[in-house]
Amino acid sequence: MSSGKFISDEELKKSGSVGTLSERVNSLLRQQISTWELASVNYSALNQILTKKINFGYFEIEVHFNPGRIRSSAAKTDAKSISERPCFLCAKNMPPQQKGIAFRNNYIILTNPFPIFNKHLTIVKTSHIPQQIEGNFGDLLELGRNLPDFTVFYNGPRCGASAPDHLHFQAGERRFMPVEKEFESLRNSYSELLWENNATSVFAVENYLRRFIGIITSSKDEAVGFFEKAYN
Repeated sequence: MSSGKFISDEELKKSGSVGTLSERVNSLLRQQISTWELASVNYSALNQILTKKINFGYFEIEVHFNPGRIRSSAAKTDAKSISERPCFLCAKNMPPQQKGIAFRNNYIILTNPFPIFNKHLTIVKTSHIPQQIEGNFGDLLELGRNLPDFTVFYNGPRCGASAPDHLHFQAGERRFMPVEKEFESLRNSYSELLWENNATSVFAVENYLRRFIGIITSSKDEAVGFFEKAYN
């Protein structure tokens, strides 16, 4: 990753605090929106999106009509199309205005220029490796620990993402997804406990449109271990 893509603290200070990583990221978002026209236009467009909530009794879905996302969500991700286009998550192909913050020397935290919420990050591996969660789940947990004001998530290479060839995570402001607000209710009233010890509980929820397994733990190693079991 070219060192020229990392923004300096001196530059960040013009847009806010540079104390914690979350503070630095918020300053980065403000800096990028104020200096990068593409980001500025698309974040302003969030004020015009249309939303609709569909209630299913004990959970809901929130539907967004966001025309600014069409370039990303409709991008072709078949092998031929991917091989014929430059990887936009590699530093050499990023726009000159796009800058980011280093994380653990092997990721760069970027402002997503095609946002679906007010604070939308793309967290990119500095080396060009395929989008896969196996072997990288621990990195997602570390990002979550260091970005307490954000929810960090991963979209698999078949989820309609436009970069299945380059490992990346995403993050948004806390509680932007309905599942975050409904998680405790689902756990307490609609789940089946699969396994539990003093540090960890693992449970399954069947009736949430998509089935899922939840892991609540104070141990990163146990979280990674149970995730790998579920994944395999």
